[in-house]
Amino acid sequence: MMKKNINRSETAMLHTPKKILVSWLMLVTLLFSSTVVQAHNMILDCWFENSLLLGKVMYSPGNPVRNCTVKRYNLKTDSLLATTTTSDEGAFSFHLENRTPFTVVALDGHGHRTSWSWTGTGAPEEKAHEHPGHSGRISSGKIAAGFAIIIFLFGIVRFLRKHYHES
Repeated sequence: MMKKNINRSETAMLHTPKKILVSWLMLVTLLFSSTVVQAHNMILDCWFENSLLLGKVMYSPGNPVRNCTVKRYNLKTDSLLATTTTSDEGAFSFHLENRTPFTVVALDGHGHRTSWSWTGTGAPEEKAHEHPGHSGRISSGKIAAGFAIIIFLFGIVRFLRKHYHES
């Protein structure tokens, strides 16, 4: 039997599928491990009854947020209009002298925050619930995954160019 001599470029090409597989596995792991884990979001529900704004603050499983600071801000000027604290049931109320547009912000003192706004016309509108690291910001893990994808794609392009130039 004749033994074929394998040069370095052929050896590198033999190991390339393993490198690609390992790169893909690392990328998939990065993508799935970079998601924000939300054990409990805060939910802020508000409604009107006569001259009162009533509301309830809960964590996502439905547990009330006790002694939560709730602030009402003027929607246009961002000036603080009133502050209150939730009851043991997570309930709160604000007396409304007039119905100028406002935003209600609930802070539990442990880093959770949620807000709710009313524009002054029609039915009240609810804003997206906010959570630290999840309020419109991109996590560092997702940024790293994005860079990994870009580097991986450049690696594939480089490999293909090198492979086709040698052929």
